[in-house]
This record gives sequence, structure tokens and C-alpha cells, in this order.
Amino acid sequence: MGADDYFMNGVLVANSMSKVLMGGNQMGNYPVANVGVYSTNLTREVRSKIESATEAAKLHQFGACRLPGSGRSLADKIVLCVRAGLVVPIGNSVRVSGCKTDSNGMRVATLGGNWSHATLLDGYAFVNGTVYVHWTNSHGDRYKGADKYDSPESGCWMTFDQLVAFCNGRYSDAFCIYRSEATVDMERVSFAPATRNQFVA
Repeated sequence: MGADDYFMNGVLVANSMSKVLMGGNQMGNYPVANVGVYSTNLTREVRSKIESATEAAKLHQFGACRLPGSGRSLADKIVLCVRAGLVVPIGNSVRVSGCKTDSNGMRVATLGGNWSHATLLDGYAFVNGTVYVHWTNSHGDRYKGADKYDSPESGCWMTFDQLVAFCNGRYSDAFCIYRSEATVDMERVSFAPATRNQFVA
């Protein structure tokens, strides 16, 4: 399905999105309604929910297309996807260390340091001539501050230049999810192509 796990000097640095998606193809995907919201604390209760939802998970499949490249090449592809209303999971090594509100009133990411982590790019905005892509993490409401669109505090926006830097670390592995074969929580994500006017301010 794409890149293998990322190794540096013979040491496993990160599991790629390719491996995550292969796991999803083999086991299916576990909807929040069945197992609850992600937590870094894998309790006995969560394990029990996961085990009891195994059959339901097989019914939740999606189609994904690997986005090759890094840096600007990958960032260009991501912008095309999110502008069309699609979402892009990405595994990468450039860390989002915080956020701040910029002159357009957008809560934007601050990049700094390294990690081996998978996150989601899931929105597009065009404000005063600046392209923004929305980024969502899986660690709760950590990204506080004012935002023009009152976007969830589980993430923030990136300008195109920030996105290029985000995609330009030791590794990047990204996919566009273009089809879902199960009920989708439309409050959180849309698979329908969006009109550009929705996002222009």
C-alpha cells in the first residue's frame, strides 16, 4: 500500500501510515460509537470494548490513495485534497509544539522539534489571500486560543508555508481518504466535495 515503516540507522523510528492502513484493511476500523474517544490510557474497559466490536469493525472500510513526495510536492497534493472536502491522514516527524493567533484571526500552528506521530489534515480556508489547511491531533483540546472559524481546540490551522515545513522532515507518509463504506459522523468530517466559497473570507 505504500511506504514501509520508517527506519533510521537500522532502528524503527515510526510506524508509517501505510502500516496503519494495512491494519485497517485487515481488521476494519473501530467507530467512536463502538469504542469511545481515543485516549492514551488503554484501560481494561477500552480493551473490552475493542474486543467486543471486532465484528462491527470489519464493516467499516474506506478507500485511500497514497500521496507520494515530501515538502512542497506533498503540500500541493494535500491542499488539492482538503480543498475538495477530503481528509488526509499523515505520519511525519516535524512536531506541532503549540499555536498562536495570526493577523487574519486564524489559530495557527507553531512548528518546533521532532516526533513520530500520525495526525489528520481535514479542512481548507482562504483568508485575505492566504491559504490555510486545518490540522487535527488526537490528544484532546490542547490548542487553545481565538480562531476566526471557532475550529475545534483539538487542532489548528497551517499556512501553506507551514504545511511545506510540516511535510519536509525526516519522513512523511500521507494518504487521501476518498471513500467510506460505513456511516460517517458528518459533524466531524465530510467526504462531499466542498465549494470554494464556503471557505473564502
